[in-house]
Amino acid sequence: MGCVCLRSDVHLRAPNNAQESEAYYHFRWQSLRQPLSQPLGSERDEFEAQAMHCLATIDAQIVGVGRVHMDTQHSAQIRYMAVHSGQQKTGIGRSMVNYLLAAAEQCGADYVWCNAREDAVGFYLRCGFKALSPVQTDLEIPHTRMQLDLNGTR
Repeated sequence: MGCVCLRSDVHLRAPNNAQESEAYYHFRWQSLRQPLSQPLGSERDEFEAQAMHCLATIDAQIVGVGRVHMDTQHSAQIRYMAVHSGQQKTGIGRSMVNYLLAAAEQCGADYVWCNAREDAVGFYLRCGFKALSPVQTDLEIPHTRMQLDLNGTR
């Protein structure tokens, strides 16, 4: 997917090079894993190479990250979504989700799911996801399985 411009200063796209990819992963670790005392490297998993990544920037500064990968022939999982605290509630997160949903749809997904942290459940509900059930993850904080059906919704 190419660059998507939300407004003149915000851009959504995949990381362009190795240096930008490293900055993307560092933002992901700083935002999601470091606050939970997780080690550097815990922000990556075995699906990175096959995933579609979304990088949100303002004036070349990273303000958001996220990714989606196909986990079955018909479903995709959103993971590692984070928006800088000073940029939350500005539409960047919703635009990133829409970017990732479009990528999943292009890959043939019928539905997209995620395991949302408790403080993100409301965000995903506002994006059209449904809360399905509590789930256990590798992190020791509550998560909820969320799902959005793509058939006829986009």
